[in-house]
Amino acid sequence: MYASAPVAGPPLQLQHSVKVSYDDGVYVLDGCLANNETMIAVSTSAQVIRCYDVRTTTHLFEMRDHTGPIRDMVVAPVAHPSLLFSVQEDTGVAVSDLRIGKAVHFLNEMCSMGLDSYSLSVSEDGASLALAAGKDIHFVDIRTWHSTRSISELHTDDITRVRYCGSDAICTAGEDQMVNVLSTTEPDEDEMMWNIINCEEVVTRMQYFSPDRIPLLATPEVAPRGVFATVGSCENAWVIPVGEGEVAREKKLQRPNFETYQVEFAPWLGTLGQVTGLKDEDGNAGPLLITDVVSGGVMGVMNGAHQEVVRIALSLPNGVLITGGEDGMLAYWTQPQQQQQQRTALDGGEDEMDNVSTTSSMKQRARISVPPSIKKGRPY
Repeated sequence: MYASAPVAGPPLQLQHSVKVSYDDGVYVLDGCLANNETMIAVSTSAQVIRCYDVRTTTHLFEMRDHTGPIRDMVVAPVAHPSLLFSVQEDTGVAVSDLRIGKAVHFLNEMCSMGLDSYSLSVSEDGASLALAAGKDIHFVDIRTWHSTRSISELHTDDITRVRYCGSDAICTAGEDQMVNVLSTTEPDEDEMMWNIINCEEVVTRMQYFSPDRIPLLATPEVAPRGVFATVGSCENAWVIPVGEGEVAREKKLQRPNFETYQVEFAPWLGTLGQVTGLKDEDGNAGPLLITDVVSGGVMGVMNGAHQEVVRIALSLPNGVLITGGEDGMLAYWTQPQQQQQQRTALDGGEDEMDNVSTTSSMKQRARISVPPSIKKGRPY
């Protein structure tokens, strides 16, 4: 039982739930939206990536190209919405075309170096891939698949997360408990740092949110280029404004009690929502909450879907929230009907869920062309 009082807040309705595997012990590791937010890609502990149609929740296909634990996966939503970049622990990267449901290129040049990789990121313009390998960051030209630059010993211990901000800046975090925000275009390594933060814990998750996704938070005065949001190993979180020169200071979101654990962040109704969960002293999962980072108010409470700890939270522009956890379940949450109708009226249009392409039209909507240099590579 939970020692704290019942959580107060508007309940979110469970719309649908999906089991990612019928094998015992398979759980969700990570997830991201792709194909112009018409698809969700989920990595599992079985080294498999499974893809689902966002609108119908239908399983589309799975990809079994990885030979080791999948540590991170991303897309470039503007430049390459149909390409999924995923990295496994030995630094091997698979580039998968989600229109055909299989990997089309492999980067395995560093697999023999004995380094560990936990993260990768793609620039907004789709030109560069940043890969964490040990204490270093390596940059790869996506058009030629050749290395263009590396920053050695950016951290004193292995790098755990890396994320691009636009196409000219990145944020990195390491097991040294430090977070660095730096320019990728500044040639002088002594001048590239924009911000250095001591989190006093290891960052396990990191996300970047551009100003257009969270306009109520990322204002020109506070965060002109958006924010990085991180979750740490001690269940605390940080929100880090991004911009050259003077920006607002980073904000630490302290773990309120030992019953609370951090999931991650998700854009929600124009602001940034912090998704957290509750669990009892035996580790049994309780309700999930999404809290407004600006006001601290609870915007939604989710209960009854997950039996174990939740690992991911993804949001859609129409107010749908997708969570996935160690019970191997994906849960789709919506606002109560009255709140959805009010939100639709404010937006001046129909529910965006009706505008998302179905599985049959997914290929026609795709606008990305795979570069000629991408060829089927050999597996790891």
